[in-house]
This record gives sequence, structure tokens and C-alpha cells, in this order.
Amino acid sequence: RKGRHKTPKEQKRGPRQTQEEKVTMAEQNTLTSKTHAVMKLQLGERGGTRRINFSRLWDVSRNSVSYSKLFSLAVEYSFPEDAPIDLSNYDIVITYLDEDGDTITVSSDDELSEAFMQF
Repeated sequence: RKGRHKTPKEQKRGPRQTQEEKVTMAEQNTLTSKTHAVMKLQLGERGGTRRINFSRLWDVSRNSVSYSKLFSLAVEYSFPEDAPIDLSNYDIVITYLDEDGDTITVSSDDELSEAFMQF
């Protein structure tokens, strides 16, 4: 319809997304083994600061990010002399600063996935 003016309700909606655009946006918010991300793991005086590629945290068998892999790396870098490592002997707390500057504790695969999705 040429020359037709949009109603205020139509103006607020904005342009419609095509199905392809919706899929692309969803893919951007999905973690995969090919997700390009690097996290800094600060281990204090004992372990320093380490850069961890996201791919090192990916569990291929479950097709998801793995908190236990992150936990293992934190222990390995903090206590290299303790190899082989029995993870049950360690009490490590993993946190990050969210977009609001709040300290968030991570203790599961889902929470780790949420942390990566924020950034």
C-alpha cells in the first residue's frame, strides 16, 4: 500500500525479522565447541593469572561446556606439584563479575554456560 502511514502501534514494533535472521540471532546466543572465547582464570599468588580457551572447557561427549574441566584446570594450575590430582581434596570457588559489576559464583555446567552467554 503506497503512501500508507504506519499507526503508532506499528511504528513501535519495528521491522519484522525473517526466519533466517531469527536463526542467526539464536545461533549467536548458543555455545558450541567452536565458540571463540577466552577467559582469565585468576588463581592468586600461587597460580597467577591464566588464559583459558573456551574449547578446553568443552565436553564433546555431552556437547556442552564443563564446569568440572574448569575446576580441574584451576586445581592443576594452583597445585602443579600434586599431580595426579584427586579433585575431591580441593575446595575451590569460581566467580566472575557480571555486566552489573556483581560477583557471581559458578558451581555447575549451567551456571558456567550462563556466564559465557553474558559476554
